Amino acid sequence: MKLAVAVFVGLLALSALAQNNAALTHMGPGATVNHNENISGEVLPGDSVEVPANSFVFLITRGDRITVGENAVLLYLGNKLSLDHGTARVETATGLAADVHGNLLIPAVPTSTYQMSWQNDFGLVVVYVGQVEIHKCNKKLMIPAGHIGEFRKDCEMAAFTKSAWTTAHGVIAGSAAVAAPAICTVSNCASVLLPRRPPASASDPYEP
Repeated sequence: MKLAVAVFVGLLALSALAQNNAALTHMGPGATVNHNENISGEVLPGDSVEVPANSFVFLITRGDRITVGENAVLLYLGNKLSLDHGTARVETATGLAADVHGNLLIPAVPTSTYQMSWQNDFGLVVVYVGQVEIHKCNKKLMIPAGHIGEFRKDCEMAAFTKSAWTTAHGVIAGSAAVAAPAICTVSNCASVLLPRRPPASASDPYEP
């Protein structure tokens, strides 16, 4: 009975959130929204999410899950994300796009999973499910699942298999939590760099 009530309340909450493009939040220690403690448990379009070291933030919408890693700042725009620095993982069923310093990351299919990072004028996108296009300077580059896309502030961008990326750069980092930039193999990014989602509990209707 309690589980049924929790699920019903959760569905009502998601319905209300969908009307104003808000996202539910699960905040790690020290994380803030607009540089303040998040009391409401949600973020609205235009809100900035700031995550300190050794922390994280989960954002949950009707069709998307966003995980923001430590030492990151992400602007939530409702129908799009904007990553200032750090690492974030997007699991979308709605084709949620992201802007990373003028590099627009657009899922080519609505259901896609990708991880993006930006640090020291250098960006990466790792695609796990679906396909993601990088749009910049009137150019478009497709990054399929199992590949890594590399981009910068200029118009240069490239796509690699994980083995080719390793050969080109000579090393793959990822032994520490949420490295910046998030340079890792496609197989270990999810487990090494970012927590997947909040712990499951009977009272959490958003946990599948």
